[in-house]
Amino acid sequence: MIKTAKKPTDKNNSPKTPKFIHHVADALRAAGYAPEDLDLYRADVLAFLPPEEENKIKLDAICRMWKYEHLRCHPKDVIQSPMHRHYRTTSKRRALYLRGKFTLEMGYTGKKGGGNGDILEAELHNRIYALLQQLLVLKKYDELAKSLNYCILRGSYTEAALILNVYRVNGNVVRCCKTLADELRKAVPELISMFLFLDETKSEYYLEASAKSGKARLFKKFFGPEHLVQKLHDKKLFYTPDVFSQVNSSMCETFADMALSLLKPEPGAHVIDLYCGYGLLALRAAMDVNVNSVSGMDWEGPSIRSAASNAEHLFPAKDIRFFAGAVTPDAIHDRLPSFSKKEYVILDPPRQGASAGVLEAIAARRPKKILHIFCGTDTISSALHHWHANGYDVKQVRVLDMFPGSANVETLVLLERQ
Repeated sequence: MIKTAKKPTDKNNSPKTPKFIHHVADALRAAGYAPEDLDLYRADVLAFLPPEEENKIKLDAICRMWKYEHLRCHPKDVIQSPMHRHYRTTSKRRALYLRGKFTLEMGYTGKKGGGNGDILEAELHNRIYALLQQLLVLKKYDELAKSLNYCILRGSYTEAALILNVYRVNGNVVRCCKTLADELRKAVPELISMFLFLDETKSEYYLEASAKSGKARLFKKFFGPEHLVQKLHDKKLFYTPDVFSQVNSSMCETFADMALSLLKPEPGAHVIDLYCGYGLLALRAAMDVNVNSVSGMDWEGPSIRSAASNAEHLFPAKDIRFFAGAVTPDAIHDRLPSFSKKEYVILDPPRQGASAGVLEAIAARRPKKILHIFCGTDTISSALHHWHANGYDVKQVRVLDMFPGSANVETLVLLERQ
């Protein structure tokens, strides 16, 4: 049973901070639902609700968390996604080969097992996975099926790229891939490209493990373009299929516009985007006439190369620099341009939050404003207390329903120097 926000305790039976999921349970209970009958860790746990009702549940949950943690500047609304279902443009299936049988398993099930997310994925993805399941059980693909970690689809709502994540590569695996590529291209015209990605570690971080370990990647293309596209108003941002991108493409423009509207950079501003990925937020900032220069940093080399290429193509006359490397206190101090009185920082770390000391290193630069973006809601309270201790107060909070149907939200918090 999911406990209410008042009840969670640690192993010594002493109070501890409840996870956001417990606040979602309380909000469901208050609305007349029985969260005890639901697997709250399923990706699609709220998919049974109509959009307006789901929006109310999420707003109630985030406000309960804010009140419980004694945080300042309460959220006032949750901005809905343009697409409520079938919005995910990045999806995956885990490959299982047991007792001579091959199965593609949903990659984000709940703690109780079962669980689906296909109602959240682009409808094109469901069709491609169904075909892959039919083909990969055939004897001719046995070597590939035994070598697969994941099947991954990325792209838009009308086009997709397939990535076959394998833990071993040999001649037979490559031959299987070539045959599979020919079959898929004929059957699904919307599948525009296919790649092979080697991850010998079999990591659940299906596109990151080899890069984080410092090992060279094996990323082989079988057909199609080498880049995917994210539209941002009248511009196109290109990125390679192996880099991070927002799973809800329909929300990207709203997300980027909201980030810039909160920052409100003054004329001559310098914007720093940490964990910048392929440059979505950094390049949205570069569109603003008040932004004089932009710097971005991310540990992921392919992301930075995509970001730099986008900047060179879209804004050749603007001062935009991207740095590849882990976002650490030393990197912030040593590699970024010297701080100015008109410095604005965007911090958009992974779900688990920024690395130790990063918040303090940013505060030491004394930027005028900081926009901290949270996709991991459970990290908000700790981070905001850190910011307050380092001289920054919360000025605005906006919540985006980046993940409809799930019990997650994206939270943008604007901070200014005290």
